[in-house]
Amino acid sequence: MRNWKDVSILSINGEKNGVVVLEKPIDLRITPVEARRLFITKQRLDNSSKLESGRRGIIQLIRELGCVQIDPISAVAPSQFLVLWSRLGNYDRSLIGELYKDRTIFEYWAHQLSILLMEDYPLFISGMQNFPDPDSVWGRRVSKWLKDNSKLEKYVISELKKKGALSSREFEDKSERHWSSSGWSNNRNVSRMLQFLFFQGKVMVSERRGNVKMWDLAERCLPMSFETQGNLPQDKIECIAVQRALKALGVANRNQIRKHFLRGSYPNLNKTLDKLESESKILRVELNGSAAKQPWYIHREDLPTLEKIRNGEWNPKTVLLSPFDNLICDRGRTLDMFGFDYSIEIYVPQHLRKYGYYVLPILHGDKFIARIDPVFKKDSKQLIINRVYAESEKSAQLGDEVSNAVSDLAEFLGATNVRYEKVPSFWKKSLKSKA
Repeated sequence: MRNWKDVSILSINGEKNGVVVLEKPIDLRITPVEARRLFITKQRLDNSSKLESGRRGIIQLIRELGCVQIDPISAVAPSQFLVLWSRLGNYDRSLIGELYKDRTIFEYWAHQLSILLMEDYPLFISGMQNFPDPDSVWGRRVSKWLKDNSKLEKYVISELKKKGALSSREFEDKSERHWSSSGWSNNRNVSRMLQFLFFQGKVMVSERRGNVKMWDLAERCLPMSFETQGNLPQDKIECIAVQRALKALGVANRNQIRKHFLRGSYPNLNKTLDKLESESKILRVELNGSAAKQPWYIHREDLPTLEKIRNGEWNPKTVLLSPFDNLICDRGRTLDMFGFDYSIEIYVPQHLRKYGYYVLPILHGDKFIARIDPVFKKDSKQLIINRVYAESEKSAQLGDEVSNAVSDLAEFLGATNVRYEKVPSFWKKSLKSKA
């Protein structure tokens, strides 16, 4: 294995035939500030280059992020809509429905249940064919339950064939053995069957009507061209996915790559990293101040962006993020890279919550300066900010930026007024309720 100090790397001088051309030495020692700014740039959370807010922009953004996590909690808006808004600004949400219908996007399990581009569907076929895992206790339990409920499976498939897309509520529960659980899924047999058939790639979500999933046979949800495609070998899937993850992260170590995009589905990660490094597709870097013993990597194609950041081409912005945003989905990385300790408190009893039910962090440039506890009342079109928490009194002069970020969110939601309940004293002049 090559050490970063032994690698002769050359600086960027453009591209030729799609390959980055390098000509002069470049320092592969990266500062924490450079790492943060590269990450934010790759996440499209700076102002350096704006994507259009229409169909093409949405597709390009999903391609660059790899996946957009779906979460239906709508205290403010479903997470997937907020993730896109943080990067695109105001956009037409109905475009997401159109992308479902014309088979440009689909849902599957990436680093959680996510929106993905249909062009990436081949990366997930192997996982579908290997579900449930016969080597795990969970997998064996699922296999037995499916076997015991084969009649329910045949009924579900038959109904979809005859009637087309259906919601889970439109099926009868014809299970012969109930699904037992201590959680939300207890005795929800039809939903469980649909979920397991979904993981096997037999059924797909053809569209969403609000938060209601419409299920259909996979063969009716996939483009016809997919019928003739063969399966990708696992090593190729992993090479593609590792590069996608690393490009979305800017710089990352092995554990961080493992948690991104195809979360937990990199069985040969060390071997794949070695292969990509030997091909000079990824490069080792030293992250100054990092105590981690694992090597850090950057994708070769991201060297031009790193050079631009080093040359002062950094155009920051202030923006609110979903609790499930790709920038902060790895809580450990968020703490290490930004010094920002964030966790979602949805499942924490109210009296034990430190910040609130659905707290949105505020990113300012390459730092998190605050978090808000909001709720959007659709009927009255009122955005209520229960509380604003400043990360530090050093941000006292940034009240206007926080106010503008909240106003941008209100505009996206269609709120006609904003009401602040409790704010830091040094922001009271900037954070005033607006009718």
